[in-house]
Amino acid sequence: MRKIATIVFLALGVTAADGFSQTNHTIQIKQVLIEPFFAVSNGDEPEFGLQNALVSAAWDVNTETRAVLTLGKSNLIGAPSRFGSAADDEFGIAEGFVEWHEEWRGKSSHLRFGLLPLEFGLESGGQEGRRDLSPSLLYQTRVIGLRDFGLQYSSGYRQYYAHATIHNGESGQDLDEKLWITARFGWSRIGGSQNTANSVWDIGFGASTGSTSAVSTFQVGNPSVDTLFDPTLGACWRLMVWYMKTPGFFGLLHEKLRTEVEIYLGQVVQGSFENELLGGRWDIGYRWSDRISLGMRFDSIDPDRKRAGDEVRQLVAALSFGDKEGAQSLIVEGSVNLTENATPPDRLLFLWRFNSVNIEF
Repeated sequence: MRKIATIVFLALGVTAADGFSQTNHTIQIKQVLIEPFFAVSNGDEPEFGLQNALVSAAWDVNTETRAVLTLGKSNLIGAPSRFGSAADDEFGIAEGFVEWHEEWRGKSSHLRFGLLPLEFGLESGGQEGRRDLSPSLLYQTRVIGLRDFGLQYSSGYRQYYAHATIHNGESGQDLDEKLWITARFGWSRIGGSQNTANSVWDIGFGASTGSTSAVSTFQVGNPSVDTLFDPTLGACWRLMVWYMKTPGFFGLLHEKLRTEVEIYLGQVVQGSFENELLGGRWDIGYRWSDRISLGMRFDSIDPDRKRAGDEVRQLVAALSFGDKEGAQSLIVEGSVNLTENATPPDRLLFLWRFNSVNIEF
C-alpha cells in the first residue's frame, strides 16, 4: 500500500511556489537552477562539480489546486545521517506533491501531500538558489533532512504563520514505519521602506521529533554514520531551533544589511541513556549594490556534548557578483575550520549560479 501511495504522489506531484495563477490549467516552469563550482580544499585535490541542479514545474489545475514536480540532484533530499551515508550524486525526483490553497478573511491555508520540503528553520523549505552562503553545519552534517514524504498543513494570519508536517522521517524508503512531526511557528513582516529580501523581520521557532529502530538505522551495508546514539537500538529524537532574521543591525543600515541568528538543541533518548547536540549560527549579509553583495557566517555545532573534541566551529565569508534580476551570479566563498577537527576542511569555492524563476507557457 505504501508503494502504491508513493507512486500516486509522484504521478500527481510536482516546488514550492509563490502564489497561484488565476488562470485555470496553467503550466509554469517555476525554477531552473544550475550551480557549477570549482573548489580547492585543504589537503584535497581541486574539484569540479555541481552544488545544486534542479528543474521545477507547476500545474495550476484551478485557483485552489496545484501539482508540483521538481527534478534535481539527490542532495536536495538531504536524508539525515542517522539513516546511513549520503546518497550517490544522482539526478531524480526531489519534490512531488499536490497542493490545495484557500484564502478567507485575511487567512491563508495550504495543504500539501507527497514528497515535499520540510519547514524547520530559516534554511529549510526549499531555499535553493536564494542564499549566497553554502548550507550551515546543521545541514552539512545532515542532522535534519531537507525533504520527505508526508502531509503538510500551513496557515498564515496577518503577520503570523505556522507549518506542521507529519512525515516518514527517513527522507526515502520507509523501513521502520514510524512517523515524525516537524513544525515551525513564527512572526514575519516587512521592516523597511523597500520590499526587499533584506527588509524582512522573521522571528520564530521550529521543532522536529520522532523515533527510530535498528531496521532503519542499522541497515546491512549502510549503517548510521551518526555518533550521537547506538544504531542497533531504538531511539527517540527531539530537535529544536530558535531563529531571528532582522533588517540591519540594531537599527543601522536596515535597507542594505541583514542578520540571521539560529540556535539548535537536540536530544536522543535510548532507555536510561540520554545525549545532546548543541549548535548555532550567526549570518550577516550586506547588499553593496544591485549587483554586489557580501556575506559572513560564524557557525558552530557540537554533535555529542558528552564527547570531548568533536565540536566544529567554522568561519565563512562570501562575495557575490550578479545581475539586477538575480538570474546569474558568481560567488566566491572561503571557509575556515576554527577547530582541530579535520572535517570540514578549509575551502575556497568559486560558484557560478544560473537561477531562472516563473517561466510561463
